[in-house]
Amino acid sequence: MRQYYKPPKRIGKYAVLCFVLLSAATASAILGFELKKSVFYALTLAFIFFSVQIFTVYILSNYEYGLDENIFSIYRTVGKRRKCIYDLDLNYASSLMYYKDAKQYIKEKGKPKRRFCCLCGCPKRKSAVLFYQTDMSFALYFAPNDAFFDAVKSYIR
Repeated sequence: MRQYYKPPKRIGKYAVLCFVLLSAATASAILGFELKKSVFYALTLAFIFFSVQIFTVYILSNYEYGLDENIFSIYRTVGKRRKCIYDLDLNYASSLMYYKDAKQYIKEKGKPKRRFCCLCGCPKRKSAVLFYQTDMSFALYFAPNDAFFDAVKSYIR
């Protein structure tokens, strides 16, 4: 049975950050024009670059989680384009737990080599963590609801 979950987007703080970065870019451009310093123009370009990056990663894109038998998939949608970014077999997953329990797990088992986050703007403390212990250990942070968490947990041995 195929299940999907699309977490709600929380983009308020990222929208404010984009606005602040664009305001700083404008102020930097004005200072560069007034003081005739090229450093301010480079700073303006950096502020614009970071603002565009935050906009495309956190505001424009959206994540969707899918579960088909024992395959856990994460899709990123940007506009009408939908791309599968993770396709994981749950047979190789070692454990799934909420973030507060994962801290203790990391202290006992050691820090994973890699960490991936697909949170849709949700705070990390409200996320779930899926641990894999294959040739390279990694942890996947995602933000499911309780029903989807239980469905994924049922496939982990």
